[in-house]
Amino acid sequence: MKKNKLGALAIIMVVIGLLIYSKRKPREYFHFKGELWADQAGYYMYLPGAFIYDFDGSEMPDTLLKSIGHGFHVDTTSGKMITKYAVGVAMLQAPFFGLVHLHTKITGGRIDGFSGNYHNVPNCAAWFYASIGLWLFYLFLIERVQRKIAWVIISVIFFGTSTYYYGVDNTGMSHIYSFFLFSAFIYVFNRVCRNGLNWINLVAVGAICGLIVAVRPINLLFIPMAVFYLLFLYKRDWHWAKRQLSISKVMVGITMAVLMLAPQFLYWKYTSGSAIHYSYGNEGFSNWKSPMLIEFWFAPLAGLFLYSPAYLLAIVAIFRKIKQRENQVLIIGFLGFCYLMASWHVYFFGCSFGSRNLVEFSVLFFIPLALWLNELKRVKLMRGLLITSMMFTLSLAHSFGGCYTFGVWNWKEFVGMATRGVHYQSISNKEVLPNQMFLGVNSDAHRFFTISNYHAADVCLKVEGYGPKTELAFEVYKDSVLAFASFNVAKEMERDGGNEANYTFLLPKDYPKDASIKAYLFNVGQDTLKLEKLSIWLR
Repeated sequence: MKKNKLGALAIIMVVIGLLIYSKRKPREYFHFKGELWADQAGYYMYLPGAFIYDFDGSEMPDTLLKSIGHGFHVDTTSGKMITKYAVGVAMLQAPFFGLVHLHTKITGGRIDGFSGNYHNVPNCAAWFYASIGLWLFYLFLIERVQRKIAWVIISVIFFGTSTYYYGVDNTGMSHIYSFFLFSAFIYVFNRVCRNGLNWINLVAVGAICGLIVAVRPINLLFIPMAVFYLLFLYKRDWHWAKRQLSISKVMVGITMAVLMLAPQFLYWKYTSGSAIHYSYGNEGFSNWKSPMLIEFWFAPLAGLFLYSPAYLLAIVAIFRKIKQRENQVLIIGFLGFCYLMASWHVYFFGCSFGSRNLVEFSVLFFIPLALWLNELKRVKLMRGLLITSMMFTLSLAHSFGGCYTFGVWNWKEFVGMATRGVHYQSISNKEVLPNQMFLGVNSDAHRFFTISNYHAADVCLKVEGYGPKTELAFEVYKDSVLAFASFNVAKEMERDGGNEANYTFLLPKDYPKDASIKAYLFNVGQDTLKLEKLSIWLR
């Protein structure tokens, strides 16, 4: 039995490791798709801040600050390193940072916390925590369902929801770390419900609860949901719970949670002068009177059920036995959490692949689906639905360019992203001034596409104000220009007979696989252009 469990862990770690390795090669530093860019840098900055700069931002090179996508900033007066993101992700990344930092020192690399091998910190951490999180949830499931059902469910959670994207592509975001902690909480609290609250479980529960909040304070909502769900699942009542608790146990649990939260309190004291501080400024749940629930669930811009259809099956499984108290807990928790997220001032939470806030909650909301599958005699229809949903979500993740920028209900662009090709990228509503080039896939965010495994780039261009010499140019690039081609926008518009030009650029086969393609408008000597759309599909 023990060998089977360890064998499951080995399989999970190998699969996720290979996925991360293949997706993160070639290296893409200091740009939109890098591991230490924008939000991801904001979560990570505590580590170089503490161990390299002593939280003195004035020691950081200005060029470095400009290269990490404004994930945090340095106060020009005090030199303090300021981030709005919580410390928990950095705490979980710390062992991997330590190993990379030591290796960099030994090998004489650049010790700035953000260059070279430091980009491996989020990848290695995500690999470890995604693997352990899935494995712990697998161990929980096999107590209640067949092993093959447990494998199906963890596969659906990883490949059929946004978990894949945040476990492989955006490894520095908080969600895969919360996923691990939620899974660990369910695993440990399941043991509490089964065997009672001993001191080992008590310490573990307290520490996990503290880390859950330290990673993302809103995660606090998960704890009562999971507690009541598991208590009702085991038919435990208030009298049983009272027998497990004592004043000393409560104090130990609280102490462990506070210890995990102590770094956050210290950081807030350093930045604001108060140990309790709301770091998001004017951002908040300002739409609480009119939450965008329909958009949150179904819109092409980050809709939960649109990007992760498997989640809809999970909710159907909850409603299937809604009379059971544990399922009532889940549906109340799901609707309440969705209401809260849809009330955020930006319901789609920036450049989000689907409703990313539900990634970590999948370990709770997918339990009824596992129980349902375990009861089914005929599984062909359900199996087909689950496989289809996984394939669809994987296809979207593979095509997703990092941001969906076309409005809430733009179905045409969403269908293009879902069906036309891979590494979809599009830029819209930009002005190109005279004597400027607008760099499309190599924009200010340095968006590179590698040409490995692709043979053609399909381009759709919609622009106003172009002149007779306006060109759309392509380059294949590695260290220098290896190939170049362009087409005249006016002639292509005339040929296509409309206000939109479509062009296919064949990619060469005899250049390095880690070469990149760049596409840009060349506007020298022309009037100001209004670029309505520049879309790229690699196939």
